[in-house]
Amino acid sequence: MINYFIKKEDLLLWKSKEFFVNAFFSFSIFLFTLIINYYAVRIATHNSSSAVTDLILSSFKRIDTSIIHGTLSIFIEFLTLSILILKPRYFLFAFKSLAVLVVTRIIFINLTNLGIPSESVPIKSFYTFGGDLFFSGHVAFMFLLALIFWKEIGLRWFYIVLTLTISVGVLLGHYHYSIDVFAAPFIAYGIYSISKIIFRNDFNFLSK
Repeated sequence: MINYFIKKEDLLLWKSKEFFVNAFFSFSIFLFTLIINYYAVRIATHNSSSAVTDLILSSFKRIDTSIIHGTLSIFIEFLTLSILILKPRYFLFAFKSLAVLVVTRIIFINLTNLGIPSESVPIKSFYTFGGDLFFSGHVAFMFLLALIFWKEIGLRWFYIVLTLTISVGVLLGHYHYSIDVFAAPFIAYGIYSISKIIFRNDFNFLSK
């Protein structure tokens, strides 16, 4: 099982200076987008307007799902980093695609500044400040990873289940409007399709 998940020949990629430099560059790009995101979410929150009605959210009272939206998400982020280190063929394409996701969301959250849903208790962190609503970064992040790992059946379903879990948790906790959640997978798929073209060499590297 371990040999199936972790291939020794793939791990040897980390000994390649060229690959290591490319991996460092890809990860650096992703970190840079997170720094921009730090300021973008605060601008979006500062400019947020009043809350609007939502057909789904108005049908039930808020439930505290911070453990899903916060703790679980952070755990999955570190787990994903570990997986990408153990499966380096995905490292370059994954972090460049995730960088495109972050940049896309930076633009979207500041185009329309919807107010935080009523009854919501925003989780404030480096990634979010409450007013960065459209689209759900957590849901898009999980689904994009499911697409990236599509050929890895176990990881594909792992991230699909996480996508559904996070989606339900976000809605129950009123952290996002329903449109933020339902639109996220479609946007993630669009980003995945665009990334396959922009980063063609990195994507083709997955099949070598």
